[in-house]
Amino acid sequence: MELRPITSITMDEFAQLGHFGYVSTRKLECSREETEIPYSYNVRIHLIDVDPPYVKEEMNDEEDLKRYNQLVTLGYSYGVYVDQQFVALAIAEPQY
Repeated sequence: MELRPITSITMDEFAQLGHFGYVSTRKLECSREETEIPYSYNVRIHLIDVDPPYVKEEMNDEEDLKRYNQLVTLGYSYGVYVDQQFVALAIAEPQY
């Protein structure tokens, strides 16, 4: 296994990794409640069902590929190779 910096990505390389995306039947819903204490409030988080399910697709077209190719130029992204085959990818960017 070898970890290498990624400086560009092709659709063929992404095809080697398989499908990107997920389906969710639930989501977190947040609410804020004021309290009697000045400058204070409570936050409540509830897990609720979603119907129809939420479907998120990733890396399915040239626009997605263009965006990720811009991110990899920042120097924080890596690919994993096994026997020279591209098997995993981490695309990252700094957060300030």
